[in-house]
Amino acid sequence: MVSIMADFRAVSAAVPGAAPEPHETAPARWPLLPRLESTAIGARLADGTTRVRRSEPAGCILYGPYLHLPEGSYRLSFRCEAGSPRMAGQPVLGLEIIVLSRFQRGWQDFTAAELQTGGGSLIFEVPPGHSIESADAGRFEFRFFHFGNASLTITSVELERHSPRVEQAPEPRRWRMLGRLQKSWIGGRDRDGAVTVSRYAPPGCLLHGGWPYLRLPRGHYRLSVRAAAAAPHSGQEPVLAVEVFGDSRWRRAGPLTRLSRSPQTYGIRQTRQEFGVADFACGTVSLDFAVPAELALETGADAPFDFRLHHLGHARLRIDAVDLMRVGDDEPAPVVLPRPRLPSVRPGGRRRIVIIGNCQSETLRQGFAHIEALNRRFETKYHFVDLQQNQRDSSRTFAIGTHFRCAIASRWRRTSSNFRSCALPHCGRSMRGTARGIVRRTTKRRPI
Repeated sequence: MVSIMADFRAVSAAVPGAAPEPHETAPARWPLLPRLESTAIGARLADGTTRVRRSEPAGCILYGPYLHLPEGSYRLSFRCEAGSPRMAGQPVLGLEIIVLSRFQRGWQDFTAAELQTGGGSLIFEVPPGHSIESADAGRFEFRFFHFGNASLTITSVELERHSPRVEQAPEPRRWRMLGRLQKSWIGGRDRDGAVTVSRYAPPGCLLHGGWPYLRLPRGHYRLSVRAAAAAPHSGQEPVLAVEVFGDSRWRRAGPLTRLSRSPQTYGIRQTRQEFGVADFACGTVSLDFAVPAELALETGADAPFDFRLHHLGHARLRIDAVDLMRVGDDEPAPVVLPRPRLPSVRPGGRRRIVIIGNCQSETLRQGFAHIEALNRRFETKYHFVDLQQNQRDSSRTFAIGTHFRCAIASRWRRTSSNFRSCALPHCGRSMRGTARGIVRRTTKRRPI
């Protein structure tokens, strides 16, 4: 890491446009795979190669290495081999570039066919406010996500400076969601992941969720559904309803309750729209929604978004794609929808915690967010403060409040297995061991 940071500082200090001396050779690429951290998903070999079986749970498999980068354009390249996918037309791997776990700078997902060339790449920009020249320099993190659709073998991750020949606007970020949505007992999937439902099937929720949980930056988004609908019993009846929920932890807690294949009722509905057969004449329907600041990544909110598609029982449907696209940074005026009373952003009895500190505090916040028993009781946010060198030793000591200890103690029997197998995307083995030690000590106390 020291050599990489020294190279970046040398690039930053160089005069733009100056020709290098004959004896000077700047590194063309920086290998990053050995410096990335792995989670509990997959297996890590001695040379850094990461292998993930298709049957392993979906989630983050690699993250890091928290680099300070000079201002400019970069390309992150990786080499990955994908096995035979369950759904050939759906992504098998996702790549996210994020700063301080809050500011998303890039996203792209890849299908097995797109990885047949040996890998992929993603170009991103380092703005002045997050560059190494800024007083508030941010640490860049690269996250790789396994979608549970195919086995993966990642053998190389490299970073290089990118000099675009033509100044052009970046392509909008797009999430291909159909393979990540959970299907109910209604309808069936084909080999490509498309979902078909008969007109005689009972009406109800057909697709829901987005796994792994999808957290979005603030802005304006468009959800598009590419589908075909047969003629309904009567000409004007709607055949499909689409809903968008924010702050929705829709995934059922236990294996028995997951058999119902229905989402939890948590969440705040952002928009809803119904479509008839005439709307599918061009093949695609869409609806726009906004991610407000209180549910956005930038504010540290852990508020996953949930997309639900309802079959209304009036016609045969075939859904070929569900895509989410970011179309703007500005948040449009909210649309007031007639809807029943729903839970607020902070449900009753859910306490609010603000953790102030450096990146170690962010690791603690992620522990609260990804352990369901804690997330249901506490809403946790993180505020970054860059400490001076002489203050870092004292920052390693932190206190856990009485309510936190009692919450863990009272749910120890129910959540002890989560601490053994929890795949926190940013917690190493040392942090998971610390969490287990905290729980064992707190179980000696009488829960309130």
